[in-house]
Amino acid sequence: MQKKSPKPPANQTNAKSAPTSKKLFGSGLIAVAFFVGLVAIYVSLGPSMTLFRSAGVKSASYTTSKGAPIPDHDRFSLRHYNIQGKVPVILWEPTKPFAKEVIRLGKPVVLRNTFVSQWPAIKRLNEATLIQRSGDKLFDFKILQNDKIFVYSQPKQLDQLPELNFREPFNLTYKTVKQFWEHSKTADTPNNDQKSWLYFTGCLERSEDELKEFPALLNELPNLRGFIANDKFFATNLWLGSRGVTAQTHYDQAPNFAAQVYGHKRWILSPPSEAPKMYGYPWLHPFRSQSQVDFASPSVRSIDYRARKGGIVAPTTGDDFPLFGNITAVEALMEPGDVLYIPPLWYHRVVTEDASIAINSWTDPPEGDPFARLTKLPIPAEEDWNQQQLTASLLRFFREISRRFPHLDFPGAPANTEWTFALLKQQYSTLWKNNIIPFGEGMSKKISCTLGDEKLLEPIQAKFGSRDYISEVVAALESYQDIHTQRLEFAAYIEKVTEFLLGVEHVYSFIVDCL
Repeated sequence: MQKKSPKPPANQTNAKSAPTSKKLFGSGLIAVAFFVGLVAIYVSLGPSMTLFRSAGVKSASYTTSKGAPIPDHDRFSLRHYNIQGKVPVILWEPTKPFAKEVIRLGKPVVLRNTFVSQWPAIKRLNEATLIQRSGDKLFDFKILQNDKIFVYSQPKQLDQLPELNFREPFNLTYKTVKQFWEHSKTADTPNNDQKSWLYFTGCLERSEDELKEFPALLNELPNLRGFIANDKFFATNLWLGSRGVTAQTHYDQAPNFAAQVYGHKRWILSPPSEAPKMYGYPWLHPFRSQSQVDFASPSVRSIDYRARKGGIVAPTTGDDFPLFGNITAVEALMEPGDVLYIPPLWYHRVVTEDASIAINSWTDPPEGDPFARLTKLPIPAEEDWNQQQLTASLLRFFREISRRFPHLDFPGAPANTEWTFALLKQQYSTLWKNNIIPFGEGMSKKISCTLGDEKLLEPIQAKFGSRDYISEVVAALESYQDIHTQRLEFAAYIEKVTEFLLGVEHVYSFIVDCL
């Protein structure tokens, strides 16, 4: 019986065979089409609300609506940004839905006077009431020792490689909400003898299951589904943070609405075009979508906690990140009742200016998840091909896709270098540069980039002639209107496909040596 092209199972890392055409599954993004009505509102806000005003504007000095000054607890980070203004504010109507309209705008906005401003929680939820609602239940707080920077981690394929010697960036501690609040009173002050900060996120409601960690709070937060643009996927969460805790600069793949319930948070947002300056972790890394650079350090170095603890990898320096700095950004200070929209792949850094209670909700876009559609497309490969044939097919596949898009220059890269390929090489080269285990002595293996003889290439030619694989992928990527979003998602797609076909041990060599 003739073999068919293999198909990977959903969410499996190293499976290499399945009965039908090869497909991939992943988490989603949005095709950001401009919504005409909201664009008109956005533009009508006037010059002071323009997304990017003149260059060189320093971070704003914020006060609350009551006039109290808000200090900046992440001052070292701000020196790396070129903050060009504040995120525009739109006054909404409490009874009017906003999720679909705002997502189609495709830009960050702060919404006021939405249904969130009518939540009982805005008036009633504070230290005392949250303690009362949660009782003696223990929650798993992330404890950030000697550091205020929260780096998110999730199991991913690259943590299998011994040369990365991966470690979790935080420890867990189980505390009641009352204990958290007592700790928060001394966090980020000289009285914080333990030099520790606490951070918590817990599920309020999500599409996959019925898990709800704070059911007693739901009456205080009516109409949580108002954040949802598509019922196929959503996840709404509660966030508690000590004063001074800062989320490492990162992006999300899904549209994100963040609502402030208590306290204040400062958000610094940068567009996807700033990706070359961010030195992001690869999509296959447990820290994916986050910057590799420690913004908060007085000297530029890696955020990798192993470099800080010493003896495991050589510390990085500013020379390892030559493009880092002068990052274009806008910022917003969130007060109780505010809702911030963060578009997919917009980088953001989040600073907890005082003890904070916040809600966020990730949702699929109204038109569905284009990245999921992208990763379900067939790949030009056969299950019985050898490694050289798979490599040759992937090189042709990715190169032909890249030629369908207008050329973008990547800073510091040789002329005519494809932007996506240059970004991937930057991410992987920086990550591997200071490994304790030299390349080739760990699990990673070199791969041959030669295309092979004519006979070896004949099945590849026939495969490409049997279906227009290129146009299908290009059409999926073009559903993202922003050209840099297209390239970033193309980069994630390259990693995912390469890992699936060649194995995680060959991803580094394929990207650095072959692309």
